[in-house]
Amino acid sequence: MIFFKKFCFCVPLRQGCLILAYFFIIQGFVDVFVMMLLTSFCPRLKKLWFLKDQIKIISGILLLASSHNPDNLAYLLPIHIVVKLTGLIIELTFYLMLASTDDLENKMIIYSFISIFITVYCLLVVYSFYQKLDQQ
Repeated sequence: MIFFKKFCFCVPLRQGCLILAYFFIIQGFVDVFVMMLLTSFCPRLKKLWFLKDQIKIISGILLLASSHNPDNLAYLLPIHIVVKLTGLIIELTFYLMLASTDDLENKMIIYSFISIFITVYCLLVVYSFYQKLDQQ
């Protein structure tokens, strides 16, 4: 059962995976920049945030490689899904630890919900793209 036929109801799944791959790579580097320069969290939270962003960049690179050449590199899509699910677990752990701190702002709460939603949406798009390739 394919969840999505198109990405955002108008873009083909392959181009949607390319857009998501570039988005996750850029977002990972921007998050690292923001974490190092603009936030004042404890070292444990910074390490977890850095790990979360590293996994986000790695999954973006895997998705980029498999989307550029889906005929030969389709075996990378399940690896991307596993890496992204691992990143989701680390991300949820990070947000749980962040919620236990005293200085949590509303912007960070909104960012966490958006980030989790984007991660789950990416997993559904990539899974649909993998199923579409598997049917061909």
